[in-house]
Amino acid sequence: MRMIRIKLTSRQVALLAGLLALPTAMNGAIFYHYDLDPRNGSHSDAIDPAGEEDVYRITVAGSGTLTVHSTGSTDVYGYLLSSSGSELASNDDGGQDRNFRISHSVSAGTYYVRVRHFSTTGTGDYEITSSFAGGSYYY
Repeated sequence: MRMIRIKLTSRQVALLAGLLALPTAMNGAIFYHYDLDPRNGSHSDAIDPAGEEDVYRITVAGSGTLTVHSTGSTDVYGYLLSSSGSELASNDDGGQDRNFRISHSVSAGTYYVRVRHFSTTGTGDYEITSSFAGGSYYY
């Protein structure tokens, strides 16, 4: 199976969902573009174009503490979401420099991390890293 990655802004996703009558993240479906390994996984990405939001999926098999953070010179804001899309935690500058850091107790299940630029007109590269301390994990 060949996969094609398409990056869309949240506005483009909402427009596309409306055109195709698909659910959006606000009514039950979450569109993500990368599975992030909870075992010290990392992924380089970019907010480009301005207004884009990147979403990552993380699945853990047991209870523990899930930590996600960003690095780089881009000022990004992070959100930890439940499998249904409700916000569990968010952070702006809790990491080094202008990077986010979220550490949250979780139980077995699927979680999402949404990343956006602090400024609606900002763009730039960043790296997201995850780690999990506790029970079993998988992705």
